[in-house]
Amino acid sequence: MELSASLRKKAQPWRGGPIPFAPVDLKKVGSRLREVRGLDALQHAILTLQVTIDPPFRASLQKRVDGPVDQPEEIMPEVEAAMLCLLGANDHAWDRAHEIGADMVHLWCSKGSVATAIRALLLNAEYDGSGKRSRNQKFQAFFPYVGPWRALRAYLAHAPEADYLEALAVARERAWDQVAWLAAHAFPTETDFVHKAVEEVLTRPPALRGIGLLAAVDNPVMFSRLADHLKNYLGNDYIGIKIGDFLPATVARLGNDSFEGLRVLAEAASKAGEKKMLAELMSELTHPAVGPWLTARIKDKAFGPAAHAYQAKSEPVATPSAPASADEPDILRRPPWLHRVAKATPLQLSLEVAPFAEVVHFGPGRKEYILENTKGRNGAESQRWMEYYRNQPRKQFFPEELCELQDRDWALRQWNESPAERWNPCTLRSTYWMTVPERMLAVFGPDSMTGLLATLSVAPDVNYAGLSLVESPRLAAAWAEAWATKKKFRKLASNWFLRFPRAGALGLLPAALGTTGKVRNHCQSVIRWMDSKGQGQSLRQAAAEYGASRGLEHILAYDALQELPTKMPPLPAWFRPEKCQAPRTQTGVSLSPGALANLALMVAISTLDAPYAGLAQLQCESTSLQRFALSTYEQWLKTGGPPKEDWGFRILAYFGGDEAARRIAPDLRRWPGEGLSGRASVGLDILRFLGSDVALTHLHGIALKVRFKALQEKAQQHIQEIADERGLSVDELADRLVPDLDLEADGSRPLGSYRVTFDELLRPRLRDEAGRELADLPKTSPAEVAEVWKSLKKDAKAVASVQLERLEQALTCRRRWSAEVFRRLLVEHPLLIHLVQRLVWGVYRDDTLLQTFRVAEDRSFANLDEVQIQVDDGSVGIFHPLDDPEQVKAWKALLSDYQILQPFPQLDRSIHARSAGLVGHELAGFRGVQVTGGHLLSLENRGWRRGQVESGCLLDMTRGSFRLELDDGLPVEAIAGSTVTLGKLYSEVPLEELHPVTICEMLRDLESLRQKAVAKG
Repeated sequence: MELSASLRKKAQPWRGGPIPFAPVDLKKVGSRLREVRGLDALQHAILTLQVTIDPPFRASLQKRVDGPVDQPEEIMPEVEAAMLCLLGANDHAWDRAHEIGADMVHLWCSKGSVATAIRALLLNAEYDGSGKRSRNQKFQAFFPYVGPWRALRAYLAHAPEADYLEALAVARERAWDQVAWLAAHAFPTETDFVHKAVEEVLTRPPALRGIGLLAAVDNPVMFSRLADHLKNYLGNDYIGIKIGDFLPATVARLGNDSFEGLRVLAEAASKAGEKKMLAELMSELTHPAVGPWLTARIKDKAFGPAAHAYQAKSEPVATPSAPASADEPDILRRPPWLHRVAKATPLQLSLEVAPFAEVVHFGPGRKEYILENTKGRNGAESQRWMEYYRNQPRKQFFPEELCELQDRDWALRQWNESPAERWNPCTLRSTYWMTVPERMLAVFGPDSMTGLLATLSVAPDVNYAGLSLVESPRLAAAWAEAWATKKKFRKLASNWFLRFPRAGALGLLPAALGTTGKVRNHCQSVIRWMDSKGQGQSLRQAAAEYGASRGLEHILAYDALQELPTKMPPLPAWFRPEKCQAPRTQTGVSLSPGALANLALMVAISTLDAPYAGLAQLQCESTSLQRFALSTYEQWLKTGGPPKEDWGFRILAYFGGDEAARRIAPDLRRWPGEGLSGRASVGLDILRFLGSDVALTHLHGIALKVRFKALQEKAQQHIQEIADERGLSVDELADRLVPDLDLEADGSRPLGSYRVTFDELLRPRLRDEAGRELADLPKTSPAEVAEVWKSLKKDAKAVASVQLERLEQALTCRRRWSAEVFRRLLVEHPLLIHLVQRLVWGVYRDDTLLQTFRVAEDRSFANLDEVQIQVDDGSVGIFHPLDDPEQVKAWKALLSDYQILQPFPQLDRSIHARSAGLVGHELAGFRGVQVTGGHLLSLENRGWRRGQVESGCLLDMTRGSFRLELDDGLPVEAIAGSTVTLGKLYSEVPLEELHPVTICEMLRDLESLRQKAVAKG
């Protein structure tokens, strides 16, 4: 069987097999080992030498411990086995067991031999977690994990024959029963060795022990038996390694003979991720049973994509013909990659970066807070620490120590001149209460940037965040590299250039006009991007200051259509132009399959941050482009949505329009639960890119409420960024994101011969010409009318779910609008008016109620006496019954007379007597109440949010200043079906300082939860 590129990458090698040896970066190995060695708890374990080792080797172990962890003077198996135990036998490293063991194997094999490595691993297997040695333990050793043996297997597969035989002799001599399965994994071609280990595992009760043998068996019957033995452990995570990690090697070795074992596992799989993994492996086979087996499960959400892909692979792929019509866009008839233009001779200038007053932009009070919490050492203590620093050149140090020294010049030199390896990496990455960049910038200012740039690769997340505060041309090249090559930080880089355009321009131009190279190319790309974002004036002013205006124009004159990869990507098998709904030109000509192939290639080389310039030259009818995008997306989705070809998803951002937003929004909410968090994250980016009212409404809805916290946080980040770009708060942005659904000024909309209006829950209602309400659109209506009605109902449902909750939270949180904003964004909004007219409003000054009113049918403001009033002063908010209980009854009677139904309980809102007169911080009466997790999470609909999350457990709920602790943390993904016990309920602010409405609403929420309490006993 011919191995696919995917299978070659995933399969573990075997001796004589086609899998090449993957080179190992020993610098990264050393860096990881030094990081683990630097953990405080681990240092204690090492220094106390809590391991059993024979006396002749104790001095050597002490010497090994004192020296660099990644540079042993000699590889002694007894010493290395103990060292590996010390590195792993502590709570701080258990989750990295496989990685630590594998790194030590890389070290041993590169500086010693494979025989030495296997001897050290077998000796290490005698250790238990406390450092005691015994072969009689019941698999308690810290490092009989598969990770190091997987690494050793690769070396054995490609070792010289003499070294291999020496290692095999060691394994046969020293591998006792409890670790024989690990040794067999490393020697998969030694049939007798492997078969004996498999038979030994099969005689024991099913357990994860034996997982490595899945990648060692070469007999289909034995593979099926082992698969059946281990099938119930498919979902188990063996400290970071799963059963699925070992199956590619089996498929690569057995080929079609692996089908039966894969079938056993697939039919036992219960989770979508397991099914998808096994279906993808089956798809590698050409066994005649694979097609029917997958087809029988084509309706299964997990197996379906693989089934569609397998069917597509079996069909002949038609080669798209060249575009045939002269009416097709020239960009598709003569794509630039078929007619590449030779690049012009680069213009080079030698420029020095212009002087610039560098500034660090801390938030209000942040720098003062950092300095207050950075305590300096006294003179003697500072001097002792400096001497210790000088005399211990090999030790790792904590950079925050430098901020406490009295000799600031000396400390700053150490920071800027020492290599990144000098500093403790865990500290560099910490975001606990202040980061290293924040502390350095607060104490030393912009002069600390050299050290920050030097440690960028060690701690990119915190360092880029810290550098984003600094306005300095010296950072422009680093930000240009991040913009061009680091997708994770591109948004941060973009924001930096737009926030500091003058500093960016002054820093970019010298590099962009300097010697050729990647830095020059990155800087030129950013310059062209800045110009497209309206920063041309800043660029031209900087160029004039340098006397380099001609050089800037040379950069900007570059043809964006020539921004092409060196090699165009191939079109995937799943993309069938003949099955797409072809776009039409403005003259009504449908694009040919060849033109569609070229269009697909333009999308494939685009990113959401930098769409290919040719997409703007299509000149096709927008509705047909939308249909083409959706049909391409459906093809991509049916074949499993391959992440490497996610342009089939991103195409919705360029052409999908509002229909794409409607189509993917429900999927985004469920995908993380199916193991597709990455796809859901891209979906949020697509909604952000679309940017229409409909798309942003869905994005805002996810930011307000979704089951998956990471997805919600990213949506909230997008909304916050949009608000920041527009100079608004998130609430103010939300007011402006409400789509009008193409309604007329009176809040209705014609639909064929009918008219659409809305009820108190924003549900669309149809009325005929006589004003009679219809239950639904008649089936005889024209197709285009039915399609509009269907879309309108979808959009209204999405808007209602957000706006009803948002307005009720405005009531509970006592939100206020200025009179002008209230009228413009709420009263005059053709959709929101249906909610606004069903509520009672108040005019407030300094939180004191001045008067109440409702919005009448003509959108004037009327008080209780039905007298029109003017609201020109003060602020407007939703009237709360506690604001003036005496008015509630009169308003209820008035609304009843007009038959006005409210969108949520306002005047009928339950009021709790304990909402005033409370003192202290804690509220009693709820501790010990047991409720289902689903009811607890329903508080999120009332404005509560999940508080701290540790190790996947939901620990509490917060609402404003209130915190509700839980007596039993539960995994977030399992909480809906579990029972939780309420603990302490308290406020960070003294209760007597809180507004009665705030306390009332909190009590209302908790009382509603108490009513759903689970009966005890």
